Formats: sequence, structure tokens, C-alpha cells
Amino acid sequence: MEQPSIPICEERISRHPPFVLAFVAIIVVALTTGCVGRSSPQATGTHPASPSIPSEAPSPSRAIVRPSMARRNGEWVVISVSSLDPDARPMSRGKPANLFVTEPGGSARLLAGAKGDSTLETCPAFSPDGSMLAYGQTGPYGQTRPVEKTLVVSGFSSAGELVGPTTRIPVPAARSFVRPCPVWAPDGRRLATIAPGLGVMIVDLDGGTHLVRLDAYGLHEEDPTLRWSPDGSHLALLVSTSQSHETLWLIPAGGGAAHLLPGIDPDTNSIAWTADGGSIVAAGGGCCPGGRPFVEVVDVTTGDTHEIPLPGTWDTLGYEALIGSEGDRFLLMRGWDRPLSWIDLQGNVTPVKLEHPMATVPTLSPDGQQLLYVTYGQPFGAQTLVAVPLDGDSPTRYSPSTDAYGDNYATYTWQPR
Repeated sequence: MEQPSIPICEERISRHPPFVLAFVAIIVVALTTGCVGRSSPQATGTHPASPSIPSEAPSPSRAIVRPSMARRNGEWVVISVSSLDPDARPMSRGKPANLFVTEPGGSARLLAGAKGDSTLETCPAFSPDGSMLAYGQTGPYGQTRPVEKTLVVSGFSSAGELVGPTTRIPVPAARSFVRPCPVWAPDGRRLATIAPGLGVMIVDLDGGTHLVRLDAYGLHEEDPTLRWSPDGSHLALLVSTSQSHETLWLIPAGGGAAHLLPGIDPDTNSIAWTADGGSIVAAGGGCCPGGRPFVEVVDVTTGDTHEIPLPGTWDTLGYEALIGSEGDRFLLMRGWDRPLSWIDLQGNVTPVKLEHPMATVPTLSPDGQQLLYVTYGQPFGAQTLVAVPLDGDSPTRYSPSTDAYGDNYATYTWQPR
């Protein structure tokens, strides 16, 4: 029996400039008929009870033009945090938070949400050209009805304002703590997100949505890792089992069933695509004393794997995490108190020394030359979001000093251009 599709609905926000940007015009044309939706193919398996989901197959994906890798840093950074007041209390998981827009020097202003509200605006993400901002919204909390999960997409102006129509996309979800975090496709017209407890939802801003169902324990309990391939044809999903072992799924973005890639190490912590899209790099370090650090390459066609040789000094317990890439060079985080390193597919390692300690997992800047993370201590005092050049130059403050970053649940994104 057919089920209703997930709608994509549009609303206009109050701050609308006298001009209309080109991309806004595209969204308006695509959405003037109201709410539209498509539905999905589903992977096989036993599925939890779910809300209404799409039931038609999505149309075949159109030809995708790969954008240039040469990107520059924009002026703006958007962060999700409970408060930026100097005397604010630490943020905690699930606590209501809003989006703030910040610029060099540390000035910040509220961008989305309202002070004192009961919603969580989180996981902000700029489109590849920096002209749109997407984020997840959860809530309102404290009501008897199920907590709603929504993707919100809006235009973003050169003045650091949300502009044009706002697109709100309901995210189907079983009961779950997983946040709806948008991940942009390279073409800038599609997004993907975890549908908590159900699978992966793919959104076409020129059309509708479809949901790929997956039977994976980690879709209920934590934030899985979702990565688009460089050509936008597939998504890679790293998600845990009930035994805390990681599994790697390959999901066709244009329709079709997801399938598991065999051979991945169960202690994998993070993944990244190679530049040609033919393989996935997986890194991990083990969960217990005696665990060994590793970086391996998984062929997405055959499932074959091979390890990248690592320095012999890395033979102790590690926390290997890939936090960014430039071509086939990958920035590897080995732990909070250990140096970062660039590593290539041949195992060549270039250490990166940071003078300022990390309180949150860093994000690589659009141009690949700086790291954005929360630090503390001198000369910043309380916790502060900073951009730290990888060449050792002086950092740039991107937020006021506040303890509201708390236990590492703040999220942030740097505008590309």
C-alpha cells in the first residue's frame, strides 16, 4: 500500500533583502507548487516501526559536474552552542542550542533560534559555494508529542544573514538521540542526513526526498559518519553494531539498495574518500590497551583492503581520526595530546604541531590551510573558537570566550567561497 511522501515545504523568513539571489530563484521555481516529495528504494532487512515514508522510486540521478577543489575561506563561521555569554554554563548533550554567526575578531550574533527556546539547532553546514546554509533542528522539547526532527535550508548573504525562502524538510525518525545533520553533495543541490533509527534520507532541492532503509544498531544510539563520493554518485556510511563494531555501507545516491563493504576493520573510527572516488580510506586505533593504530584503503568495487604503512612509533594505542583531506592527502588526528599528521596513500607522513590545545575535534578550513576548533588557556582565557594556521602563524579568534561549549557538543562550519 502506498504511503504519503515526505514533503519539502517552503516558508519565507522576515529578513529578506530587496534583491533576489540566483540560487533563491531556482529554489522558488522548484517549490512554487507547495510541498513536493518522492520516495525511496529500501535495503533489505528487519526494520523498526517508522512514520510515513516515501514509496515511489526516485528518478535517475542527473549528470553531475565536479566542482573545482580550489576553494577559498569565506568571512563567516556559523556555530551551534547553547550560549555565547561569558558567564554561561557548560552545554550538554540534548540541551537546547541556537546558531550564531561569527567573524574574525570574535564578534557573534544570533542567526537561528531564539534565546530561551526549547529547540536544538545544530550541525550547521554551508553548501560548496557558500551561498546556502543547512542545519538540523530538533524539538521542541518538554512536550508529550514525539520530538520533531527537521532539516532547514536557507540562502546565506554576503552580510552574514539568512535570506530568501527557508525550506523545511521533515526527517522521519524512530525514537532516537541521533541528530539530523545535513551533509552537502558536491553539486550543491542535494543533501543527505541520517533518518534516526531508520536509514539515510537523500534530499534533492530541485525535487523531493527518498529514504534508504538500513538495519543498523548505530542509527539509534549515536551520530554515524556519512560521506558523499567526489562525483556525488554514492554515499559511504560508517555505523556501529550492537557489539560496538563498525560497519561500512555503500549507498547509491540515485536509487538502489545499500550494501555492506566487507573487510573493514571493526575498530575503524573515521572514513574519507580518495580523490578518484574508487576507494575509501578508513582509520582507527582500537578501543583497549594493546590496540594498534591503522589506516587502510577499501576498494568500493571489490571490497579488497590494504593497509597504509605507518611509522613504527605509532605502535601504541591510538585514536586515529581523519578530520579532513586535500586530494589524496589526509589529515589524521592521533589523540587529544598528540600531534596531527598529514598522511598520503603511500604512507608519507608530515607532522603538524599546534601551539594551542584542542578542546573539540577540529574542522579543516575550505582552503585546507587552517584548523577551526575550540581552545582554552592563554591568551584566550575560557573556551574560545579559533582558526589556527597549519603553518604555525598566529590564530584568529572566532567567538567570545565562554564555558558554554561544555563537553564537546558544539558544532561549527566555515563558509567557503
